[in-house]
Amino acid sequence: MIVICEQCGEEFDKRLCYIRRSKRNFCTSECGYTWRREHEGNFAECDYCGVTFKRIPSEAGKYKNNFCSTPCASAFQVTGVEVTCDYCGINFTKLPSALKRTEHNFCSTECRRKYQVGKTFPGLRRRSVVTCKYCGDQFEKNDCCIARVGSHYCSRECFAKGTARGNTLACQNCGKDFYRVQSLIDKSLGGFFCSHKCFSEWNSGENHYLWLGDDTLYSREFNNTLKLEVRTRDSFACRECGYTEKQLGYTLHVHHINYDKSDSALDNLLSLCRSCHMQTNFSRDDWSRYFQDKLNGLVVDNQTLLPFMGVKVNGY
Repeated sequence: MIVICEQCGEEFDKRLCYIRRSKRNFCTSECGYTWRREHEGNFAECDYCGVTFKRIPSEAGKYKNNFCSTPCASAFQVTGVEVTCDYCGINFTKLPSALKRTEHNFCSTECRRKYQVGKTFPGLRRRSVVTCKYCGDQFEKNDCCIARVGSHYCSRECFAKGTARGNTLACQNCGKDFYRVQSLIDKSLGGFFCSHKCFSEWNSGENHYLWLGDDTLYSREFNNTLKLEVRTRDSFACRECGYTEKQLGYTLHVHHINYDKSDSALDNLLSLCRSCHMQTNFSRDDWSRYFQDKLNGLVVDNQTLLPFMGVKVNGY
């Protein structure tokens, strides 16, 4: 059915059922909203720009603030309201949503705490000044926490040092005093060191359990050129396990067969990987005979040394 819009005067098609239910006819929702604001609304003043406008009766008591448009409402929420701090008297801006939640206005947390001293508020946590048991510094703490514990610490670091059981020890390498908990002291087998660097420096030379004396100094001929010559002779492969430098990803070690570091003859040197070289630190006499036989071509299947190491070969 063709009807006329009461706001703009344009003709539009409207169903008969809608005409019977509604008293007014509008072509769009915007026309209906505009007509109600002009004919049925109450006058109100915009809280942001101060313009007087009409408001429909259904919205008159629904909202606390009045805005003539959506941009005014958005600008009011972002800009906020200028209020005065109840403690120091400084003017500052506060969002309207925050004004509804609190009765008092404070520009900072410090002003709020100073204002609450000596006053009672619902849900307020009273604070008192206590002294740190470890370092002696004074700090504030909630009264409910003070009643629960007997000792007070200003930080986690002070708490860890104040509650840990331990002693102050002197480093055996540098002589520096350091703190260590009792559980680590009980697990220690002997020496105490302030760092891994000090332990490494101390655990060398005569203090090392594999120290054999002053005859372990290398000769001048044992240099990088000689080592390269030995590895080239051995085709850059470990003479024990057969892995090459390319497979291992590092440079092979050059081992002295008779364990005499001053003897740098080619027939006394051979290439070993880290794992095989580490095994030669034990049963040195057996390893010396084994490598000598290997260089002379007497060892083929790496089983000559096994009887010396206490391993049965072929059931014997």
